[in-house]
Amino acid sequence: MSNSNRFAKVFPLFYRFINKPIAIILIIFFLCFYTLYTLTYLNVALGIIPLAYVLICYKIEKKILNQFLFGPLTLVSVFHFLGVGLGLGLYSIGAEGYVQPEIAIIQLAFIIGYPFQILGYWIFFRKVRFNLSLPENTKQRLRKSGFFLLGFAVIQTIVSIATGAWDRTGIDIPEGGESLGPAGVFTAFTLLSNLGYILFPLLLKYSSSQIKFFLWIVLILTLGLGGLTGSRGLVLFPIIYIFFGLWTFTRIKSAKIKQYFILITIFAFILIPFLNNYRSGESFLSKRGSDIGGKLEALSQSFSASPTSSNTDSLEITGAALYGKMSDINVYRKTPILIPHAGWDNWEAILYVFIPKTIYPNKPPIFDGHAIAVSYRDSYSAGIATISFDADLYRRFGWRGIIAGNLIFGLVYGFVISLFFNLYNRKPNTLHLLFVLLLFTFYVNTGTVLVTFWTWLYVFPKYLIALYVIYTLLNVVFKRRKLRA
Repeated sequence: MSNSNRFAKVFPLFYRFINKPIAIILIIFFLCFYTLYTLTYLNVALGIIPLAYVLICYKIEKKILNQFLFGPLTLVSVFHFLGVGLGLGLYSIGAEGYVQPEIAIIQLAFIIGYPFQILGYWIFFRKVRFNLSLPENTKQRLRKSGFFLLGFAVIQTIVSIATGAWDRTGIDIPEGGESLGPAGVFTAFTLLSNLGYILFPLLLKYSSSQIKFFLWIVLILTLGLGGLTGSRGLVLFPIIYIFFGLWTFTRIKSAKIKQYFILITIFAFILIPFLNNYRSGESFLSKRGSDIGGKLEALSQSFSASPTSSNTDSLEITGAALYGKMSDINVYRKTPILIPHAGWDNWEAILYVFIPKTIYPNKPPIFDGHAIAVSYRDSYSAGIATISFDADLYRRFGWRGIIAGNLIFGLVYGFVISLFFNLYNRKPNTLHLLFVLLLFTFYVNTGTVLVTFWTWLYVFPKYLIALYVIYTLLNVVFKRRKLRA
């Protein structure tokens, strides 16, 4: 199957939609406004609109769909749909309040702001030229890089569990977060693991039967250990990235692609409420994160225990988990009636992005999501909370801030994406392809405005440097081995 018609043959109906998206978008908006007119399922109706944005993003990024299953902004828009659309829709149904104005405000903020992000992105992405070529030497170098990055993911899992860095109970979490302890390096470069998962199908494709068997065992054990921590992301994100790599590096049959997609969707809807049950049980909370035996015991008890929530509760829990930032409700409710707009508060923290806290312990905090969420709470509740990018823009500058902030972010994001796609197109090599793949791991589950600045000013360049160092060192090592041979 040639690259020019691959996506069309695998997803013919969807390809027609993104070639002529106006009709489907009109249908979606008609259904939404009809439902709004009846006011029976207000939040479900508003949740359908982000699906139209997914189709628009697919249309914008259509030129790269034969190489990749989706483009970077499409991936971002899918996550937004899962959160703002599906997540908040399920939450409203589960809470038995089909019309929830506080949820509707969150959805409207996204519906109003996101088109400006798409516009900013399109201004730069429309000039992208990209063609994925994988000559034999590139495949070999990618394979070497893939083994290293997958190994990084495995070691990260083992070290993070052993040291308590992934402990959700708070019993043995080390102080300092991104510390100098054994898990510090893995915490600082955690997204390298996602690249390992993207390259996993490539490793399978060019490995012997024995190595394939070994890779599958390693993957299952790694995801299993991640699941024991109670984290949904440590199981679902690797599976999503493997699925992405399957499309990019193999020519799998369309029927299998569809089957895998359906299986992943079903698995996600089973896993999310199950893990919530598992990690909220007394047995889980009483065991240290490094106590694998204890976690297995808690897991077996959660299988045998009857569900602690009803069907509607499960929908509410699943919906809240999909959105992930339910503290937004308080932000929109209290700003500016009870708490005035924050404006440029703590903006000086951006100036200290490149200064380590070990050098300047009193630097202004840039990770302000949890502190903001706590300040807007009505009463104390345990656990880590944060707020979304849109909620922080509204908290600072109101509705105009949501529009301007999304437009600026779209321009910056579109510029970065087009820069690296065009770099690979001009000079296709393994390192530049790794840079492009890295962009997909930054699916931008954005936090606050300051955290977003930190992500693109500090974290993204850090990963570019890390990939350059890894690529250079691997080349040196294998060149020396080749000379010796």
